[in-house]
Amino acid sequence: MPCRVCQSETIVKGLLHRCSKKTCDAVYWDKFAVKRLVKENKETSKEASPKWLTALLLEAKVPGFVRGKYYVYTLKLRKNLPKNTSAKRQTKMPNSGNGRFYVGMTGLHPYERYLNHIRGYKASWAAKKMAITMTGFEGPMTREEAEAREPARAQELRKEGYDVHSN
Repeated sequence: MPCRVCQSETIVKGLLHRCSKKTCDAVYWDKFAVKRLVKENKETSKEASPKWLTALLLEAKVPGFVRGKYYVYTLKLRKNLPKNTSAKRQTKMPNSGNGRFYVGMTGLHPYERYLNHIRGYKASWAAKKMAITMTGFEGPMTREEAEAREPARAQELRKEGYDVHSN
């Protein structure tokens, strides 16, 4: 499957796809397979770390949690809102036509946080419903650095003409 950003080949580990091109940081999960796993494991899908999720992360070789390390990550979102989006949400989410991004901060590895967005665990609506790919992340860094970097990264994207959403 080609990279969703640059169309290069991807390296697949489990359900995680990473771009093989060194200058492209794009990563994405097989969203349909993840959602199928969530359905199959409905009774544990709202838990922080159910066994099936841990197995998925191990298979994808995602690094584990390290206390005191934080990251700022950027998710590319679908350009257009889903058709069934409420009028209230449409008003809150303008579309300049240049593209949309979600910027977030996490103490988890960003790949794990992105997976949590997809499965709906502590997820913003925009990231859960509209995320296409993770275009990159910065870190590890201290919490204070991440808290300062998150709005700065969002502002950089806005200056480039993108719509930016965050919690």
